[in-house]
Amino acid sequence: MNKKDSKSNKNGGRIITVTDEMRNAMKAKGIDDDEMLSVGEHTLRRRPKNKILKSRRDAKIKTSIFIEADIIDNVRERAEKSGTSFETQINKELRQNFERDSNPISYAELLQNEQFIGTLCNILEARLKRGKRAA
Repeated sequence: MNKKDSKSNKNGGRIITVTDEMRNAMKAKGIDDDEMLSVGEHTLRRRPKNKILKSRRDAKIKTSIFIEADIIDNVRERAEKSGTSFETQINKELRQNFERDSNPISYAELLQNEQFIGTLCNILEARLKRGKRAA
């Protein structure tokens, strides 16, 4: 979307008309549906800097950081596989990491997890086979 896709209104906002073609072009660039405006007209106004958002979770803050190249490559690959944008993937993985850290799994929960038990059995069987060959 650019300025020619919008017009100003008398309240200082911009009226943007979103079409199916625009949404399809954004999807082709890897932008998720939940990050796009729906088809139709939308009035956008700048939020005053001193106005507090109701939810920090919904706030998007531009920042600049240095991230190692291999990490960027890994996140880009994951984003491509899941069909999301690079920024969405970073947010998703950071949020999962924070939520996992704030809700650590207990040993009792692990012992009730069938996937964990299956993986543990496979590892133990492989170690036992290696031990028998060495003897």
